[in-house]
Amino acid sequence: MSRSNRLGKKPPELTLVRYLAVGACNTAFGYGYFALFTALLTPIFPYGYVLASLLANVFSITFAFLGYKWFVFKTNGNYLEE
Repeated sequence: MSRSNRLGKKPPELTLVRYLAVGACNTAFGYGYFALFTALLTPIFPYGYVLASLLANVFSITFAFLGYKWFVFKTNGNYLEE
């Protein structure tokens, strides 16, 4: 009997790799959105980078939550409860 079947879940090594992959993608996603929002908002607002930081964080946190939910832990529950 394989380890994944015996424990009833995926091996921890695979979960770790997926966790690190989502973390790396989220970092790139967050920096990318911050750069994009900074470029768009700086000509409009004197301190556009502050608003860009807030918006990028909202997008990045949402991206991370969904990435971990769907790709790493593969849960099927209520989004608000989790």
